[in-house]
This record gives sequence, structure tokens and C-alpha cells, in this order.
Amino acid sequence: MDYESMTKEELIAYVEEMKTKRAFTYEDQMKLLILDNSPFTVWASDRNCVIKLWMGQCNALYGFSSQEVIGKDFVDLFVASDEQVAARRDQIDIIDNEAVFHNIANDVGKNGNTLQLVTICRRIKDPVSGEYWNAEMGLVIDYLEQEKDRLKLIVSESQRIKSCISQFIEDTKQVNEGFANRKNSITTAIRGCEQKATALRRRAEFKRKIADIQVELTKLSQKMNDTYDEHVSKMQSCASFDSCEKIRQSFFREYEIISDSLEEMALDVFDISCNYDVEQNFVSDKDALMKDVSARSRSLSELTHNILREVEKEINDYKDLVTANPNPESGQFKSFMDIRQDINKFKNEVEKREDELSSQILSAMSKQELEIIKTQVEVEMEQIRKRILEVEFRLKGGS
Repeated sequence: MDYESMTKEELIAYVEEMKTKRAFTYEDQMKLLILDNSPFTVWASDRNCVIKLWMGQCNALYGFSSQEVIGKDFVDLFVASDEQVAARRDQIDIIDNEAVFHNIANDVGKNGNTLQLVTICRRIKDPVSGEYWNAEMGLVIDYLEQEKDRLKLIVSESQRIKSCISQFIEDTKQVNEGFANRKNSITTAIRGCEQKATALRRRAEFKRKIADIQVELTKLSQKMNDTYDEHVSKMQSCASFDSCEKIRQSFFREYEIISDSLEEMALDVFDISCNYDVEQNFVSDKDALMKDVSARSRSLSELTHNILREVEKEINDYKDLVTANPNPESGQFKSFMDIRQDINKFKNEVEKREDELSSQILSAMSKQELEIIKTQVEVEMEQIRKRILEVEFRLKGGS
């Protein structure tokens, strides 16, 4: 175009025309033409889940106009209640870690209708603000009558995977914290023993004896961190429930080995401590009680895990067979949700009491004190087991 030969009025008209254009190159014009005529929902949100862009078939499928959603929290607006926690966690993972998610979303439209979409979510950078956003493209699932059962299985599997991942992340986080607390208890015991050795003017001797244990304790701590990071990473990219379960079992097998090594180090500290204690005959009693607490806790944790698996299955079956959007505040579905909440509380209680009891054992200074703790272990752990079994009875139809 010959701009030099154009009049001022022609140039102004041309600039105004350019302002209305959405693309300049032929390739970009074709991209927009295809997108405008595609069946995809296209929208984006910031790190706080606030909607920034609303395009494509979003208006038609969700029922919300751009004016109604821009600036609103999408999780509160249309994500199903039982998927909201996972949605907010995934949002952070996408924007902070560039994670890419392929999901079957179960969203709720403006009129309360359920929308099932195959979606892909990935991070983009807004060229205007410079902010990182989560951009999602979705395709509503449209299927023939004979395909409904197959699709239900796919949706159910997707929900089970999401639930399993959320539960695994929560469980492993608690295990990791428990390991750190146990390690701190051993470190505290080492400091206490060093004080006793110092009082006996045998500190240098103690430092030589304890040096290898401190090195191994540092290595074991790093191994725990690596195991945690590796399995969480694998779980987040898991494609089937069976694979999720194998990863969970693999993690807890690894953790059991690490935990046993940690207990051995604790006993080594006790052995060394005997040389500086007035009472020197109760190390084996401590060993036995520590192992008893660990075994009881693992048994209760496995029991809570199995019950959680059962209640998650009941929740998913209810959504498949009764309604995709159940009321969490009443009826059978509320009963399932209450059971899940109660079992999670017991699971947390088991982890907490294991840490507290182990710390008490580590700090025990006499056999008499150890006997008191032993009685406490037997009574408290049995009480927790009975309360867990009462909740399991409710799940199986008891009142």
C-alpha cells in the first residue's frame, strides 16, 4: 500500500479500520476463523482462580456471559463442590510449576446443569499484564446412547484418580512431617546425651561415637525427601487408579524401610546413651515399645486407608447411579461425606499420637516411666481402633 500518496483523511480512515482488525496476517486470520467456529470453550484465569478471559463456546455452554464471569472466582462459580480443593491445588501447580493437565471436568452451568468436558490446561503469559495465567480449552462430551455406560466408567475412573491423588498427597505430607518430627526427637536425644557426657567430662569420647550416626541421619533425611518428591511427581502424572495404588504401595514400602532405619539409629543412640546413664538396663524395653507403637500405628493407618477407599467408591457410585450433583448437606450422600471426614480425623490422630508417644519413649529416663507409657500406648491405640471400627460399621449400614 502506498501510504505516501494517501490523503490525511484516508490515513485516518485506514488507522481506524486497523483498530477493528483482530489479526493481520493470513495465518492469524485463519486461526481466529477456525476458533470462532469451533465447539471449544476457551478461557483463562490467574493464580488466584480469578477469570480473566472468556471466549469460544463458554457463553453458550455455561450460560454465563463474559460480563458475568470476568473478575469472578471460577472455582466458586462453577466447579463441583467435591472437586474444589483439587482445582485450587492444580491451579497453583499449573502457574508455578508449568504443569499440564488433561482432565474430564464435571462443571456446573448457570442453570445448575452438569457439564462434562474433556479439557487441557496449561500456563500462558498475558502479553499486556505480564502475568502467568492458566488457559483452558474444553470440548463438551457428546455421545450416543450406547456409549453412556463406557463414558460413565471413564468419568468414574477420572474421579477415583483425582480422589486417590488428593488423598496420597495429604497422606505423604503427614508421613513426611512425622519423619521430620521423629528425626528431631533423635537429635534432641543426642543433645541430651551430650550434656550428660559433658557433665562426666567424656564429651570428646561421645562425639567420636555419635559422629557416624549423625552422618547417616543426614543421608536418611535426604533419602526421605527424594522418595517423597519422586512418588508425588509420579502420582500427579498417574493415568489410572490401579497405577495410583501401585505408586502408593511403593511409597509406603520405601517409607517402611526408611522408618526402620530411623528406629535403628534411635536404638544406636540409646546404646551409646547407656554409657552415660545411671540406669543401663532398659534400652531393649525402649526398642520393643518403639516397634510396638510403630506396628500399631501402621495397622491403624492401613485400616483408615481401606475405609477411605470404600467410602470414595460409595461416593462415586452415588454420583453415577443417583445424581451427578448430590446435596452434601442431607441424605445418604451427607452420610458418606461425614464418614470420610471422621476417618480423615482419625488418620491425623494416629499420626499425631505416634509422634507424641515416640517422643515420650525417647525421653523416658527410667523403667517405671516406660511402663506408664506402655500402658498408655495399649489403652489409647485400642480406643482409637474401636472408634475407627464404629465408623466402618456406619459405612456398612449400621446405625
